[in-house]
Amino acid sequence: MIHIPFIWIVDAVFFTFYFIKLIKENNKKIIIIISMLFLLKTISSLSIFCEYSSLRIFLADIVRTPLNYLYFIALFDFITKINKKEIKTIFIVYKGIFIFIQLGIILGLFLEFNFFNTYPGGRFGISGILFPNSTASYYTILNICIFYFYNERIERISSLYIILGIITSLLIGTKAVYFFIICFLFFLVLYKKLYLKLWFIILFISLSTSLIIQKNRIITLIKYKFIILYEVFKNENIITFLLSYRDKKLKNMIVYINERWNIYNYFIGGVNAKENLTELGLVDLILNFGIIGLILLAVLYAQHLKKIKFSISVFTFTLIFLIIFILSGNLFNSTVLAYPLSFLLLIMTFPKKDNHGIIKN
Repeated sequence: MIHIPFIWIVDAVFFTFYFIKLIKENNKKIIIIISMLFLLKTISSLSIFCEYSSLRIFLADIVRTPLNYLYFIALFDFITKINKKEIKTIFIVYKGIFIFIQLGIILGLFLEFNFFNTYPGGRFGISGILFPNSTASYYTILNICIFYFYNERIERISSLYIILGIITSLLIGTKAVYFFIICFLFFLVLYKKLYLKLWFIILFISLSTSLIIQKNRIITLIKYKFIILYEVFKNENIITFLLSYRDKKLKNMIVYINERWNIYNYFIGGVNAKENLTELGLVDLILNFGIIGLILLAVLYAQHLKKIKFSISVFTFTLIFLIIFILSGNLFNSTVLAYPLSFLLLIMTFPKKDNHGIIKN
């Protein structure tokens, strides 16, 4: 008997309702794309069937993998008709969940429980109840984006939410989060022209002076807290350090492709998604669905994301997300992250307000 996790059943039921919705709407284009993605994954997995240790893992892969990549689109499609008043109600609940999770991260700072750690084995990182580390990274990043765009497009909120999100994100301990925070702060300085404000100039000079004075102490603290990363940096090349050994996984995958793939696999993919992924987003997408699947997903995503009201902010954050996705993966194929991601996309469908809260055309 094949055991199926309960959450998979819930996700499958939801996606079935979504597919029925598409049929009722006679949305042939989306139906064809989704059907082809499932078909591509099935055919490609059959071509490497011997790589699966059991029928259960094979069936889970051909159903679960396409569903994961499609889940946030399905969720976004369901909620696009929600109005501002309903968004404000959802946001109240979201703030409550956010505060609860932040308390878990702060609690983990003072309690030495492995349960609260981002990584096992001594590497610094506190993610509270968020697991695994990729989920913790993206959830933290999505939080900051949701608060930023909610403030920009729905209604004014306290900047304390973003500040709290940034502070707790520094405890997560992942390079993806630190990269995002640096980009986010740099964006704010340029876009909001903070460099022209006296308080920012004073703050920048004060922080820079403190960092210079405390340079040796800070370096010692970083070496102590990030001892594992420091050892990787010292003993490996910079690419391995930045990619957390994903470059080595990629090299192993290239060997796998040369040994196992036929010409057609480059177009349809062919990998056991449970065992042989690289954690490089674009690479894993091609491994699962091939070049054809990559094109189909690009068309599908573009079809839905055209509902978003684009701006400099949206373009900048989209670029940052794509960089992080390409280098670390696990954003568009997570059903857990689909909820905050689809909520962020929903907020982005509303036009931007000016400084006085008036909608800009």
